Formats: sequence, structure tokens, C-alpha cells
Amino acid sequence: MTGINYTTSGGNPRLYPVLFPYHHPVLPLLPDEDVLLHLLIHKELLQRNFNITTRGLFPPECVFAEWIIPPLREAGIEWVIIDNIHLSRTLEDYAWNGGTGVVEPNRADVLNGSLSSWPNSGWVNLHNVWAPEPVAAGFAHRPHYAKYIDPETGESKKIIVVPAECYMGNEDGRGGFGALDYEQVMGQLFPYNTDPSHPVLVLLHHDGDNYGGGTDSYYHSNFENFVSWATEKQDSFVPVTIEDYLSLFPPDPSDVVHVEPGGWIGSGCLDPQFSKWLGYSEDYSPDLNSWAVIVAGHNWVWTANLIEPYTSISDIIDNTGNATSQAFHDYLASHTSCYFYWEGSIDDTIWNANPTRAVNLAIDHIRDVVSGGPDNLGPSIFLPQRTPYNPGGTEFGTSQPRDFEVWTLIYDLSGIKEAKLFYRADEDGVVDSLNCIYSWGTWDSLDMSWETWDSRTDPAPYYKAKRYYAVINGRENVLYDYYVKAVDSLGNQSKSRIMHVYVGPGGGGGSVSWTPSNPTPQDTIRIEVQSDKGGYLHWGVNGWKLPPQDYWPPGTTVWEDSCAVETPLSGSSPLFYIDIGPFINGDVGVVDFVIHFEDDTWDNNNGNDYHIVIQGVTTYVMDGELDPVASKISENGGASLYAHFDGENLYLATEAPGGTEDRFIILSLSPDTLVPSPWAKSGKVGRWDFFLGGEGTNGWSGWFDENESIVSFPESSGTYLEGVINLEDAFGHIPQVIYLAVGIYETGDGGDLIGQVPQGTGSPQDIEKSDFYAFQLSGIRRHRTSRRVLSGPSLIDVLGRKREKGKLPPGIYFKKVEGGYKKLMIIK
Repeated sequence: MTGINYTTSGGNPRLYPVLFPYHHPVLPLLPDEDVLLHLLIHKELLQRNFNITTRGLFPPECVFAEWIIPPLREAGIEWVIIDNIHLSRTLEDYAWNGGTGVVEPNRADVLNGSLSSWPNSGWVNLHNVWAPEPVAAGFAHRPHYAKYIDPETGESKKIIVVPAECYMGNEDGRGGFGALDYEQVMGQLFPYNTDPSHPVLVLLHHDGDNYGGGTDSYYHSNFENFVSWATEKQDSFVPVTIEDYLSLFPPDPSDVVHVEPGGWIGSGCLDPQFSKWLGYSEDYSPDLNSWAVIVAGHNWVWTANLIEPYTSISDIIDNTGNATSQAFHDYLASHTSCYFYWEGSIDDTIWNANPTRAVNLAIDHIRDVVSGGPDNLGPSIFLPQRTPYNPGGTEFGTSQPRDFEVWTLIYDLSGIKEAKLFYRADEDGVVDSLNCIYSWGTWDSLDMSWETWDSRTDPAPYYKAKRYYAVINGRENVLYDYYVKAVDSLGNQSKSRIMHVYVGPGGGGGSVSWTPSNPTPQDTIRIEVQSDKGGYLHWGVNGWKLPPQDYWPPGTTVWEDSCAVETPLSGSSPLFYIDIGPFINGDVGVVDFVIHFEDDTWDNNNGNDYHIVIQGVTTYVMDGELDPVASKISENGGASLYAHFDGENLYLATEAPGGTEDRFIILSLSPDTLVPSPWAKSGKVGRWDFFLGGEGTNGWSGWFDENESIVSFPESSGTYLEGVINLEDAFGHIPQVIYLAVGIYETGDGGDLIGQVPQGTGSPQDIEKSDFYAFQLSGIRRHRTSRRVLSGPSLIDVLGRKREKGKLPPGIYFKKVEGGYKKLMIIK
């Protein structure tokens, strides 16, 4: 390449290659370690093929976010090209009108003041070029510094951001000089070219041959015409390389600005949430499925790297070296942005399957490595997303609710024990250095629910992450910081990046909120309802049970089902409210409520009801329904295992057995030895200490000890088979780990094993130690103000057997109610 040796009058290369991440990924959606590998690979190839190094980066699709600065700097990058609309959109007086097809900026990103506060700058409505929104002339046409603050240490890293001209670059992509009238359009910036130390820089960027700029005329006749024009106009327009400009006019190190995340214009690439590569509005999202597979792949390859590190960057490139190197060779290919871009194309199914194909190939390389070593890596967490983007604000002019869902994708080889969303409110509404670190302020937290789906790719993925989500009840005109923390079954932890969102005054839903958001038994809870009509708080406690009368506010009456009460709301339009609590006796773990309006309409949270969890009080309800505090810890073949540990009591649940099967939840401190299966079923099971059994034919359920004798721990069977065991009572201590499994058998003696959770790895008729889920209990014991287990009424016959409600033969039956291990028997 001859031109690479030509230099400018400043001694810099005339043709200056920049780094470009190897597989064309959308960098801000990747973890730092993946970003770094893509950069090091291209860096190695530039050195290998051209013997050159570079300190500049052009990110694919010009997508940038400040959180990728650390791996860029680690790779030796000192400046990066960004799209300058992401500087304009950070200004308080930016005149958004929707013409770009991108949603209004969120106020959390509006951090660079007004344009009038920046010297030698002003708003310009460009003519003779498609530019639907004004540009920040001057400010958005000069290099600045941007920084990222490490949330753990508070240390910052800076990089020079070189703004490329959004609209002119887009037009230049049609054909270069001639297609874009350089003099007439660029000349509109002249009034703001008044800083001799930092003259206006117009950098043109585009997608080359994907638009028209890759034609022969672009590189020859059009470019030759540009050179002739520039030679004549050197008093006004001076062609320059980025390196020459930065050498002559370096930005002041104190000139640090905020850059909104996002890429260049076209097909939604400007979007600050990267929606072009994250489509998830349909029932099934190919993008989400691919990212879920990639998150799982990340956990596999980096776990392998801790056990057997990759041998070299060259080995990753060449698909040589050890198994980990070869795994990275395939895994990194899954990041190609094209696989997420081309939905709806003729090759749609091929594009959507490629990430899965790449990750499966990677895992094939390292199965033996991972199975032969320890899992010391925390869960892999995808960049947290939120819906809506502008809670309490507007999106394309439409009001959005203040409540917003934060979601992510999480996976770990050893299973996810816990996923929490942490958030804190900052009343000043401005993101500063304190908002960027974990250690500042007080965090509230929410347990995250999860969901998954059946993949539609060919091949199907070996593994994929689940989508975890939680909803923050947003207060108006408040800035929120938030991040996700996940813990695997071995206690390894991971945290996501800290994200920021400003919640506006609200509108269009999101009408119910409460403070404090995570109350204790000593707190009075204020529930607020934004509405133009009054009504009642329709509420119960602990799974829609009647609240103790001592807690009823004035005017409260019992609802007709005797499971809830109604309390009139105070206030007037547009804000109604009610105060309940404090629940000082420790007998309320959850407040369940909906709003019953005076016109007999209801707000039931889209069928989910509202639930306020009282911190420090755990209440398990034995009614055959899954308790909301439980987390799904494992699943296989449509069956699931749920668990929750409150420091003393272990709650377990699985789906209730069908009519032709029996189902068991098995607990063991050490299932090393195989023993005959319970209830004379076929096959063997790792030795158990206790199990909860349920019959499908008659709905009977009960706890059994190691000798298959019935023990009196709380349990119930309905939609779910559920039970609670007090570990101190059962074992005399709290074990560090307890092994759990679900066995599903054909009904009757000798019934075959037809299903199990987790998935079996050994003999198809046995549940071996490797088939158990290791549930870690150490490190999560906590102070508790109350211990309560509430059982719904059970129907008992004279032999002590629990019977299904409904048609029964004549006889004597009892109703049994349990609470806190105290039982009440009522002759019926």
C-alpha cells in the first residue's frame, strides 16, 4: 500500500488507518472484555499486514457511548469519531422536532448547558441539505474530551471525541463532492468559525458502498474535483487529517463534555438505546434471542478463560492455539451487527441464526475445559435497558407513564440464585460524578422476575440467558441511577454498569405509586393515585387475606368476599391518596391492593394487582399458589423448581402433579449415595433427608423424612406443590448448601421417572448427585423481625389425610389452618 508512506507537512500519514472492531459489533452493547478483544485483533492485523499502529477509532455504525472508553484506552486508542448530533442533543435549548426519526433526548443526557454558554457557537438550520433539526454550529464541530468514571473506584478515563457532521456526512454518502455542495452547505458554519485556537472541523462520515459513496466516480472524478476546489479555496477551506488537526489545535484537557449514546443517522441507528439492534416489540424477538445466546456464550468463554487462558491474539485470529483461543475465534463472530440489522430481508432466517451458530461452535471447543475446572466467574449481564425511554416525559409527543421497566439478560453456568435491580433517587436531577459510583447515596432494590421463550433458530442454541425485569415506580421530576446485580448458585456476583434516567412530571398511566418504595414494619405507607376521579383502596395482606382490624384506617369496610377491605381515598383531582400502616406487629409481609374507582371501574395493574413487600418480614402462604417472593432456580422440560430462603425457612415449590403422575421435591445435605426412589418408584435417587411428595390422582401432599415417615412441615397442593421447611428445626443448624431436585414419576408403584429438574446427566432412571441443584445458603442469612407461615384451610379426614375440596363421601372431616407452626383444627 504505497499511499500509507506519504506524509503531510505536519509529518503525519496522509492516509491514516484507524482501528475498526474486527467483527463489526455494536460496541456499547458488549462487555468491556469483548470490546477489547475486537480492538486487539484489528490492531494485530494492522501490525501484521502493514506494520502500522494507530491511535484513532471509527466505531461500527459510528455507535459510541462513554462506557466503552476504558477498553478503548486500554487498546491504545486516544481519539474516537462520534456523530455530532449526540452533542447537539445534550444541550438544553436543542429544538427537537422528530424529523430525524429519533425520540426526544432524556434529560439525564442534557448535561452540556445551553448553546449560548459555549463560545463561538450558535444554532444553524442548514439549507440545501436534508437537516430536519438545527445543528449546534461550533460546539458540535470541534473536538472535546469525554470521560467515563469507574463505578467501583471513582477513577475516570478520558478520550478525545472527534465529531463527524451528521447531516453533511449523510449527504456526502450519496456521492461525495458534487452530490453535496461543500462550499454552500459548509459555508453556513462560517459565522461560528471565530476561535483561531480551535477552528471549525467538518468531518464527513458515511456508510460508503451501502449508500452510493463506493462508486468509481466517488473515489476518482468527484474526489479529483474536490482537490481542485480545495486548492482554490485554501483561504476558506483547508483539507486536513484528524491527526494534523489534533496536533495543531488540541482540545483543552479541561474541555470535557457529555456525549449521548448512539450512532449515525439512518434506519434508527441514531437511537440512544440502539433499538435497530434490539427490536423487541413482537411476541418473539430474533434480536433478543440472539443477545440471550451471546450472553450465555460470554459466560462460557470467559469461564474457560479463567481456567485455561487463550494463548494469544494471533491464535484467536487464526483459529489455532488452545481450546479457549479457538472458542473466542467463533464466539466473537456472533457479535456482527449485520445479524441484528437485517430483519425482514430475504435471508432473515440465516442472519438470525448466525449468532447461535457461532456461540454453539464456541461452546463445543470448551466443554471439557469448563467441566474440568471451577466456576469462579460471576453471572454475565447484558446492558440494562428500560421501557419507556422517557418515563414521565414524551416520546414523539406522546405522554409516557412515570413507572418504567428495567430489563436485562442474565446467564451463569451454575444457575442464577438472585437478580436484583438497585436504584436511587437524586433530587437535583443532574448526573455528576457521584451518580456514577456504587458507594454514594442510599440504594433501594427490587427482586427481578424473569421470563424465557422457545428459540426459533436452526440450529437451536445450547444455552441462552433469561430476560430479567422489574418496574420502578417513578416519582415526578427526579433523576434515577440504577444497575443490576446478579448472584450465581456458588455465590459469585456481578454488577452491571450504572445507568441514568430522568423521570418527568408524568402522564398517560403510571398513576399509582407509594412511598417509601421499600417500607419496613415501622413505616407509614402513603399510596398515591393520579386520577380525575376518587374511589377506594381495595386491599388485603399476605396473599389477599383480610388485614387485621387494628390496621384499618377510618371508614374501612369488609369486601363481600371477606378476603379484602376497602378504604376511601383522601384528596381530590388530580391526586388522591391513602395512608396505611405501620404494621408494627410483624404479621404483614405483603400488602396486596388494587384501586376501585367511584364509577365502578378498576385499576388492577393490568391484571397483576399491586404488591408492596414489607422489608424484614417474610410471610409464606400455603394455599397451593406460588408465593411471589420465590425465584425459579431451575427448569427442564416444562417443569420448574422455585425456592426462597429467608434466613431460617426454606420455601420450595414446583408445578402440581398431573392426574397420571406423582411429583417430589427432594432435599439432601449429601446425595452421594444412591438409594431406592421414594414411594416404591423405579430407579434410584441420591440419598435424601426430606422430600415433599404430591399425588396427581387425588391431590394429596405431605412431607417425609429420610425413613419415609410423615413429618409436620407446612405444605399445600393446588396449582403448585409448595412447602416450607425450617432448617434449624430440621437439621439443628443452617447448612452452607442444600441439594435440591424435582422427580416426576408415573403414578403407582414401580412408576418410571418421566421428568426431572434440573436436567438429568446420568442414568435416565436415576437422579444422581450431579442431577441435583446446589442451593447456596451461606452468606444470605439475615436479621428478621418476624417469622410466619400461613396455610390456607386444608380439609383433613379422620385418618389425617388431606382431601381435595369438592364432592366427598359422608363422614367426619376437619379444617386445618396453620400460622407460625401453630395449628387450629376445626370440626366441620
